[in-house]
Amino acid sequence: FMNFMKRFRQHMHKVEIGVGSLLVVTGVVIFTGDINEFANWLLETFPIFSAVG
Repeated sequence: FMNFMKRFRQHMHKVEIGVGSLLVVTGVVIFTGDINEFANWLLETFPIFSAVG
């Protein structure tokens, strides 16, 4: 595990940028009220999600 972490550490900044961007986009979608449209699109595109909850 430690060897993996040593190799992964060089990519950590990219992961942080990606996760931060996803967090900002999620916040904008919730703020604008488009979360329901996104959820409906997900269910239409990936029907397997209807079995989850």
